[in-house]
Amino acid sequence: MRKRILVADVDPGPDSRACRYGLQLARRMDADLTVLGVVPESHQTVHWMALRERLEREERVNRMDRVLRAVAEEGRKVEVRVTRKIRVGVFDQEVKAVTRRSPFHLVILGGAGEIQEMSGPADLDRFVSRLGEDAGCPIVTLSSKAALPAEG
Repeated sequence: MRKRILVADVDPGPDSRACRYGLQLARRMDADLTVLGVVPESHQTVHWMALRERLEREERVNRMDRVLRAVAEEGRKVEVRVTRKIRVGVFDQEVKAVTRRSPFHLVILGGAGEIQEMSGPADLDRFVSRLGEDAGCPIVTLSSKAALPAEG
């Protein structure tokens, strides 16, 4: 069974620190990479959502799709299979849902410290420890600001 890595980033893309790190690890470990992008959910139901709000959300989803396609293209360059997932919702809930559906060997959370949309009090440490218990794998948190270690 091939190893699987999940990257969930608040702002994924080919220049994202978490995505680059995930691609490096996937290449070294001969693993598949899943990149999750979460589009924040509107506080209204779709039925009552105004047309303008629906179009804005649709545009955010389309933008996320273009960004994740660019990550997949970077994966092809380094011979890493990349699966793209886009979810509309709250970041922590969507990450938990994805890890419940599929087993992963490693989860990389990008944008640590910048995660604004969480279902409860924004306690990243508590979320990470619970996610590690639920997912049964190591969790790596990365800020989007620091540089990656040099590849060797």
